[in-house]
Amino acid sequence: MRETTPQAYSVSGVVVGTRVVEFNGVPLRIAMIDSKRLALIASRLRGAFALRQMPLADVVDALGETARRWQSPSFAFRQVAEEYLPKLTGYSRPVIARGLDHLFNELSRDNLWALLEEEFGDPLVLDTWRPRRRARGKVRAFGPPLSLHVIAGNIPGIGVQSLIFGLLVKSPSIVKTASDEPLLTALFAQSLHEVAPALAQNAAVMWWAGEETVWLPVEVTDVVMAYGSNETIEVYRKMLPAGCRFVNYGHRYSIALIAREYATEKTARLLAIDMAMYDQQGCLSPHQCWVEEGGALSPQAFAESLADALDAIEADLPSYRAPHKRMKSFITKHIQEVRTVCEMSGGTVYKSAQGAIWTVLFHPTVIAQLPALFRGILVSSVSNLEELPHLESPDALQAIGIAAPPERAPTIMDAYAAATGVNRFCPIGKMQFPPLLWHHDGRPNLTDLVRWVDWEE
Repeated sequence: MRETTPQAYSVSGVVVGTRVVEFNGVPLRIAMIDSKRLALIASRLRGAFALRQMPLADVVDALGETARRWQSPSFAFRQVAEEYLPKLTGYSRPVIARGLDHLFNELSRDNLWALLEEEFGDPLVLDTWRPRRRARGKVRAFGPPLSLHVIAGNIPGIGVQSLIFGLLVKSPSIVKTASDEPLLTALFAQSLHEVAPALAQNAAVMWWAGEETVWLPVEVTDVVMAYGSNETIEVYRKMLPAGCRFVNYGHRYSIALIAREYATEKTARLLAIDMAMYDQQGCLSPHQCWVEEGGALSPQAFAESLADALDAIEADLPSYRAPHKRMKSFITKHIQEVRTVCEMSGGTVYKSAQGAIWTVLFHPTVIAQLPALFRGILVSSVSNLEELPHLESPDALQAIGIAAPPERAPTIMDAYAAATGVNRFCPIGKMQFPPLLWHHDGRPNLTDLVRWVDWEE
């Protein structure tokens, strides 16, 4: 399987040429795709009905077994991923390894069945007609004849999970991989070929340049799942014909809330883990933290403790390294500007002695949300967490990491759930490790994709 130049595509049933392209200086072998070839691949997948006839148990077993193999650091495909993903993404190898551990542990056979049961009640509606729970008659759920997955590159693993969701509802899928990271989803599809070639033939994983977005085979696609910035999402939305279902995941951000009872050094160390994983580049990254006054640590003392924790965690989870000099220069300049803005507004800046590795900004009052930093956060004080602080974009709030006593937590969570778009509360230290059954963006992961058919006997 191991080649000098890794293969960053997986296509069955259609002959494609290959060429080597450099991504952030890393050469990868990709499929030579044009609009006609892509249309041929889409047509072949949409006309393949074998997946619809495949028992759901066989689909789950194959996906679960593939994920089980990826859990082993000695698995050949995983070794390629761990070697090349740090060069492609800028994340350190320990961050990549911990992320892969979480991803494939969550994609276990048992968790896949739990997800199906959680969303469908009776998952066998994907196989055959099943009795309805309340109404008379029977029902079936059909996955799309063809799904298109357009993947963002900020968090490795998004494409793998999206592809698995498509296959779970028996939908042949085309995955357009991220512009800067086309490898991981392709490696997963290749490894699926080793376990279940009949299932893997229903997935085509490819990369093509962003300016070739017009190649998207939307005219024959039934569902488009798109990840990326709000601007990117709008580009895809305008392309879709009437009747094509659009499931999109745009820009979101997360925050942390620390009750006075948990304003401790231990909580600061846990929050440092949430910041270190993916270096604040994902929707689950905490960009702002409110610390309640009156705790063992004052809000500013908590910020100092968090700075110490970020300094210490560098040894276990080294921080992001920009893949090329131009990006490194931009990041350094951006971080310096944000630090200056905080100081000029009366705040305090705690920063790494090694430059732009990490930043903790403390401001005693709630100020406008500063631009996102790489491994950086704004800490503010609040007298009472039940009183919502000012949020710049409350509807875009994704998750809240919360450290609060059990007797207070429900009241705090109710206030934020009612006034914002938050869809996940979790303990501090677990923000970057969502369970498979999490309602991403507050929606179901599978039933959003299917078409229900009723049989009124």
